[in-house]
Order: sequence, then C-alpha cells, then structure tokens
Amino acid sequence: MGTNLPTGTVTFLFTDIEGSTRLWQEQPQAMAVSHERHDAILRQAIESQHGYVLEIVGDAFAAAFHNAMDGLQAALSAQRSLQAEAWGETGAIRVRMGLHTGAAEIAGDGSKHYHEGYTTWPPPSA
Repeated sequence: MGTNLPTGTVTFLFTDIEGSTRLWQEQPQAMAVSHERHDAILRQAIESQHGYVLEIVGDAFAAAFHNAMDGLQAALSAQRSLQAEAWGETGAIRVRMGLHTGAAEIAGDGSKHYHEGYTTWPPPSA
C-alpha cells in the first residue's frame, strides 16, 4: 500500500463474488482458476483508476480512492471486464459492488486494515 492514501473526502469500493461458497463447494478446481482471474481483474481496475487496494478477504476487496469519479470508473471497468471474461466451467462470475463516499482520515494507530485504519463520518449504512 502506498504512502499517498486518500484522506479528506474518500470514496471506498467494496466488492464480493456472489455465490462464491457454492462455487467453491461444487467446483473447487475451476473456482481456483476463476478466483485468480477475478483478483487480477479487480486489482487492475482499481489501480488503473489511481485506487488503493486496502484489503482482500477471501473474494472480497476493499479499496480507497481520492475521488468518487475514480471509484465509479474502477467499478464500471471491473464490471465490464468481468462480463467480457470467458469463465469456463464456473460460468459467469457475478460480483456485487458498493461505493461509499464520506469524510475520512487515517487513524493514528498505523493499522493496515481499512476497517481499523480509517475513521469515516457518517459511517456507511448497512
């Protein structure tokens, strides 16, 4: 993670693969290939829009952007690339994405985890 993390008004992108538990149970080998490709697509879309991957947990990404337009463009780019991908045995991988923009600052504890490293106001709604 770079030292130029966004502060002030920050846009966060949160993603996760829809139905991934079922896919892992039913097609573990094919899902390993699809999961690797998913990660590459998401990382490329985020980084190409000047975003920072804050955390990856399983198939869920959390990223931060200096502005809302970059976050939106990353989400659109990722969705287009995911849709265009030839997924093979797993079939199309569907990825839920959500954006949150708000005042944020990096917490003083130096944590590397987005949920511990940033303080936002107002907090994202469920």
